[in-house]
Amino acid sequence: MSIDLTLQEAIDQVAAAAEATTFKGYGALEHPSCVLALVVNGEPATQAVAGDSVQLVLDSTPFYGEGGGQVGDRGVLSGDGVIVSIAAVSRNRSVFVHSGQIERGNVAVGDLLTARVDAACRRRAQANHTATHLLQAALKQVVDPGIGQAGSLVDFDRLRFDFHCPRAVTPEELEQIEALINGWISEAHTLVVQEMAIEQAKAAGAVAMFGEKYAEVVRVVDVPGVSMELCGGTHVANTAEIGVFKIISESGVAAGIRRIEAVAGPAVLAYLKEREAVVKPLAERFKAQPGEIVERVAQLAEELKATQKPWRRPAASWRPPRLQPWRPGRKRWGLLPMGRPSSCWWPASMAWRVPACKRRPRGWRTSWARARRWCWAACPIRLISAR
Repeated sequence: MSIDLTLQEAIDQVAAAAEATTFKGYGALEHPSCVLALVVNGEPATQAVAGDSVQLVLDSTPFYGEGGGQVGDRGVLSGDGVIVSIAAVSRNRSVFVHSGQIERGNVAVGDLLTARVDAACRRRAQANHTATHLLQAALKQVVDPGIGQAGSLVDFDRLRFDFHCPRAVTPEELEQIEALINGWISEAHTLVVQEMAIEQAKAAGAVAMFGEKYAEVVRVVDVPGVSMELCGGTHVANTAEIGVFKIISESGVAAGIRRIEAVAGPAVLAYLKEREAVVKPLAERFKAQPGEIVERVAQLAEELKATQKPWRRPAASWRPPRLQPWRPGRKRWGLLPMGRPSSCWWPASMAWRVPACKRRPRGWRTSWARARRWCWAACPIRLISAR
């Protein structure tokens, strides 16, 4: 924890002294950039060598910095004999901090490097981000027009959308939402992205996240006839680039807040492969088609239930009653005849409602052994014994 705090303090120190980073990633995935500051192994530095973990601040960058629910880009910085792999990009105020590791060569403040974004990761993030906008529009149309965003996550392999709703979304509504979004995708809507004054954007009907602070000039992402939102993230140029949209789950995360997790674009193929890895072995084991697995499992469950013996409730655990010595002259209730030897023990809890004198067998005075055998046979729990 102390290392993380030290690193954050170093990043804050560097970011406070650096100028705002110019973002070039809306129109290009590759751009020349100059290194303005370095943090090496948690400490501000002027140069770094191969193997060092670094955080770099550039004057301009095509890398999208994490914000608005969208994760930061991945990629590489390259130069004359230098390769730096970038694993994450964050924002500190208006400064973009590129975190990664030097794979080869040395890097120093003032070096000119070429920043190149991983195009495959960017496409995945764009598809999921645009799909998130379509998801909100579909929720407003199918569930409730008053639904508002409560949070979101746009990752490379999935998307998550939190929204205010007092009830769960039904399976039928989820099917309608999924079909509606895939319909918009197949209609190939061309997105219109423009910057305008915040008041003008609100007047045009752009959706803003409640509680979010916006500048005087905002970026508006419009899917004509479907969705219009204030957003600074990266998006596809046409909805057809998303390919397909699939809802994975719907759940509640807090009082009045629901969450939908989904995948879109290339991530859907990975999702289907994961499901196929489960369904295919089951189909082979049950010797059934994938669509018949549920019916086959239900049939096997019924057969197993029919072959099993009926379940019986196990007997409650029973503890032997506390034994007390019999005292001569004391009237007791039970099966034993009066006048037993003082060395005999009998359960004090056997409070039979018939006195012992009424249950004495015939001839007990002349045959004590016979009476003892009779008491043993008559006792329901057979705990009576004589010493």
